[in-house]
Amino acid sequence: MPIIGALLYFIPAIYFAVHVVKTHQNSYWLFILFVFPILGSIVYALVIWLPSIRYSRHGYKLENTIRKQLFSGKDLSEANRQYQLSPTTENCVALAQILADQQKYQEAAKYYVESLQGINQYSPDIMQKYAQVLFDLGDYQNCRDTLDLLCEKNPNFTSPTGHFLYAKVLAKLGLIEEANQEFRALLQYKERIEYKAIYAEFLFENQRQNEAMPLIDEVIKEYNLLPKSAKSYNKQWYQLALKIKNNKRLE
Repeated sequence: MPIIGALLYFIPAIYFAVHVVKTHQNSYWLFILFVFPILGSIVYALVIWLPSIRYSRHGYKLENTIRKQLFSGKDLSEANRQYQLSPTTENCVALAQILADQQKYQEAAKYYVESLQGINQYSPDIMQKYAQVLFDLGDYQNCRDTLDLLCEKNPNFTSPTGHFLYAKVLAKLGLIEEANQEFRALLQYKERIEYKAIYAEFLFENQRQNEAMPLIDEVIKEYNLLPKSAKSYNKQWYQLALKIKNNKRLE
C-alpha cells in the first residue's frame, strides 16, 4: 500500500515531466516537479500545460474550472496580502493576473515586470502575459518587442494564444502583409472560430471583402454546430461575424 500511495503521489509530476521533455520547456521545471510533486504539478498545470491546450473548447472550459477551484474567493486584497507576506514569483504573477482581469493593466504590467527576474527572466508564459497587458494598454511596439524577445529566448515554445496576439499587434502597427501572413497561419487551429472572426474583420477593414466573406460564412456555420456549452464562449465571435455580414449587405 505505501508503494501504491507513493506512485499515486508522483503520477501527476511524472505526467508533467514527460510534457516538459516533449515540449522543450526549461529544465528547472523537472526540479520543481520532483522536489514539490503536488504543488509543482498544480503550478505547472496553470502556467504551462493549460495555456498550451487552451485553444480547444474543452481546454478553455477545463482552465476556467481549475481556476475557480484554486482561486475561489481569492480577491485582489487577498492576492495582495499573499504577495506582501511572501513576494514569490508565483504570488507576484497571481497578483498581476487578478489586476489584469480587473482591467488594471498599468498595475498588472508593473508586477509582470517584477516577475521577469532571475531564472524567470525569459519565462515564456510570463512574457506572454506581460505582452498581453501591453497590448491592452495600447503599447503595441513594446508588445511586439516582448513577443520577439520571447521567441528569440524560447525558440521551441509554441502558443496559439501568443501567435494570435502577435498577429493582432502587427495589424495594430499597420504591418498589413506581415499580419496577414500570421493570421493565415492561425487558420490551422480549426477549433478556434475567434481566429477566423478576427481575421475576417482584419480583411474587411483592409478592403479585402472577397477574402473575408468565406471566413464569415464558416464562423456562422461552425457556431451553429457547436454544443450549447461552447456557444456561450464563442457568442461574441458569432455576433461579430453577423455584424460584418450585415455591413457587407449595406454596401
